[in-house]
Amino acid sequence: MRILAIETSESVGSVAALWGEQVLLERRLPLSKGTAAELAPTIREVLQQVGWCPMGIQGVGVTIGPGSFTGLRVGVTTAKTLAYAIQAAVAGVDTFEAIAAVCPPEVPSLAVGIDGQQGQIVCKQFRRGCDGEMVASGPWQLVDRDTWLERLPPGIAVAGSALRGFSGNLPQGVQALDSRFWTPTASTVGRLAARRLARGECDDLWSLTPRYHRPSAAEERWERRQQKDRGG
Repeated sequence: MRILAIETSESVGSVAALWGEQVLLERRLPLSKGTAAELAPTIREVLQQVGWCPMGIQGVGVTIGPGSFTGLRVGVTTAKTLAYAIQAAVAGVDTFEAIAAVCPPEVPSLAVGIDGQQGQIVCKQFRRGCDGEMVASGPWQLVDRDTWLERLPPGIAVAGSALRGFSGNLPQGVQALDSRFWTPTASTVGRLAARRLARGECDDLWSLTPRYHRPSAAEERWERRQQKDRGG
């Protein structure tokens, strides 16, 4: 199956072309103009370099969050529009799962933390399953940074954008993975999407939406104004 994968949950996104789970080409989005301006040209470049026409794509994989509000909105909208235009299947991939999927095999348990802004962390924990794959230990949560750190058990590894710029010390017995394991990539999103599609799983084109960890800043301002008006 020819799969085009889109990853835009972080400030630096990427696009990949895969034949099943085999990565043929991956390109990072240039930072010069932002995700909205660079995504379509990068998709066109990837398709040209692997020799695919858009109608030859059979599946589209895309990160659905949590992550950047703007990035997720642009990525998911692009994936749905493309899938609709070429009648391809679309498969959404959880950001946490895309990070956990590349965790080194010697790591038995992993805590993924994504910057939730306002001093908070969006977090999810994984453990190594019998088949060697990382499986979620529960749903993701939005907590204060200090709370997240306090809850990390000894022996667990950590990864994710929550560690970027972190100057404090991790709890005893907790080790941060190398920074190359902190960020999801389009190639990993494509592999996970390929597995879903091979099992006959795909998302409904009309109901697939980004998974935001909180309302956007504009939505929060609007809600505060509404509360103020109701109080007045």
